[in-house]
Amino acid sequence: MSTARESSPAPGAPAASPAATERAESRKPVILAVDDDPQVLRAVRRDLRSAYGDRYRVLGASSAADALKILDSLDERGHDPALFLVDQRMPDVTGVEFLLEAVSRFPDARRVLLTAYAETDAAITAINRVRLDYYLLKPWDPPHERLFPVLDDLLSDWLATYRPAYDGIIVAGHLVSPGTHAVRDFFTRNGQPFRFLNVERDPEALTLIAAQPDGALPLVRFPDGGGGGGRPPPPPAPPRRPPPPPGPTPSSPSAWAWPPPPPARTTSASSSAPAPRAWRPASTRPPRACPR
Repeated sequence: MSTARESSPAPGAPAASPAATERAESRKPVILAVDDDPQVLRAVRRDLRSAYGDRYRVLGASSAADALKILDSLDERGHDPALFLVDQRMPDVTGVEFLLEAVSRFPDARRVLLTAYAETDAAITAINRVRLDYYLLKPWDPPHERLFPVLDDLLSDWLATYRPAYDGIIVAGHLVSPGTHAVRDFFTRNGQPFRFLNVERDPEALTLIAAQPDGALPLVRFPDGGGGGGRPPPPPAPPRRPPPPPGPTPSSPSAWAWPPPPPARTTSASSSAPAPRAWRPASTRPPRACPR
């Protein structure tokens, strides 16, 4: 039997923020202990936390009414109880009656009944009525021999079939649709995990659509509860190219002349070729008459 107990963080590891610790704690499966005796309830919670506090969230209730309120809160938040450890003899209702209500809400949770020696008949009745997994006789000391081995087996069986609720990005839409393809391609190219729900086959997709009656398909739901329909935001625009070098403007004559003028000759001061002579206009005087 595995008897691994609560572990401490590695030395030198950075401490997690309080918000991150609270989120990680709230995502743990729940072990709920119910007993009207405060001393017994403290002892049960102490033993459970010492053995399973690193993997499970251990909650306690001193009455069946308080325990049902805890179940209501778990149901609203989508959290799953893994095991109920309930005392049979309580003043308001019996442990069997509470388990009947709890199992109707969470049928996959394991069920353990705490009984005294004179209550074995009640335990047998509970096996038939609520499909009890185990009953423990008080006291259970020492717990590492009489309590933890039993709970280890039950929790291992529960974990083998447990599928935690997905709390990531969900895309709901038609399997063959340009909009759905664009959204799925956007998340895939950016390395963002998501879960796709086909609106023609998945009942969960219909539930999401009913919650957003005005949303267009595909519908995207984010972990914080936000979301909507439509295409994803466009990718960032590519960087602008540098402007071209300045050229002739449409107002300059050379921009429209055809054929274009020949390029101007340039001479270097160090060239040995003689410089061209300046052009002089012809004389404007009339020609003289030739004598006969």
